[in-house]
Amino acid sequence: MAEDMYDDLFEGVKTRTVELELLEETYQQALQLAESNGWPPREALLTIFAHGLAHLRADALEASENNVDEDALQRRLMRLDGMYAVMKFRAFTLTEENQRMRMALAAYETEYGGMKRLVDRLRAELEEAKRIRSSETTETERPQEAPALSSTNPSTGVLRALRGRLSRR
Repeated sequence: MAEDMYDDLFEGVKTRTVELELLEETYQQALQLAESNGWPPREALLTIFAHGLAHLRADALEASENNVDEDALQRRLMRLDGMYAVMKFRAFTLTEENQRMRMALAAYETEYGGMKRLVDRLRAELEEAKRIRSSETTETERPQEAPALSSTNPSTGVLRALRGRLSRR
């Protein structure tokens, strides 16, 4: 239900990367303004752009309509519209990041299960090798060849190699 709550908010939303050439002085002023307002540096230029766009839209509306009663309301609407654009973009990027994190978590959980099974199998092989070694050392006469393991066990070669190394000691 929570996932469906914002579905219409991002309908048709796309992002665009824009390269912008600025004077270093202008860029530094923008960063100082962002810092003084507590805006995250990553979103500073987007916030300034959205506020500037809202201001220009308000000016255009003010020039086309000379209604004094509505001017303050229109300027406020444009300011709020600019702030909404930044919040909408931030919510969109957070939603995308959330999806990426969910997929990564699912992959990590799958990998964890596989690694756990591998560790369990290796522990069982180690215990079997220890058991075989202890049975070989308790016998008075060592057999020429170690007892064969089940042919269904794919790790038989590994155990033979371990047995061979242990019997040389």
